[in-house]
Amino acid sequence: MIRLLSIACLALVLTACASTEDMQNMAQEAAKVADKALEAAEWYMCKGSTVGAIQRRYGRTKAKADAWAALCVPDGGFVVPFGPEPVVVQ
Repeated sequence: MIRLLSIACLALVLTACASTEDMQNMAQEAAKVADKALEAAEWYMCKGSTVGAIQRRYGRTKAKADAWAALCVPDGGFVVPFGPEPVVVQ
């Protein structure tokens, strides 16, 4: 009886270790998927949207225009066509 109980406990421990490893692998894969989704969202926000949509969303204030430019044009020197006067991001 004790031998059977020991075997059962060993099986549970080994199964739990495998499950933990599987859970870690799934968490890593989920993180990769989330990173790819964020990358796709940033691409769409910077390059996939129309100029008009970007102007309506981020062009209402200089702060939003600067934030958009910081994400989408990190090297600067780009004219952002927002507001009554274009903003040159340096």
